[in-house]
Amino acid sequence: MKSIASEVRKARSRNTSGLAATAGGAFQHPLLSEILAADKRRWKAAQQMNLPVPRLAPTSSD
Repeated sequence: MKSIASEVRKARSRNTSGLAATAGGAFQHPLLSEILAADKRRWKAAQQMNLPVPRLAPTSSD
């Protein structure tokens, strides 16, 4: 499950520069969509291989 953390870190470093100033309250939305997109890709791949899908914990406090 280490890949989730690295994906989050990658997405955050890609989006954080200048985003806080411009987006204000919507600051987390780009990061959220990055995580959801990654989760969807993981789900599709696992579905193709008929594996149980590791989902992101809904209460993860990163």
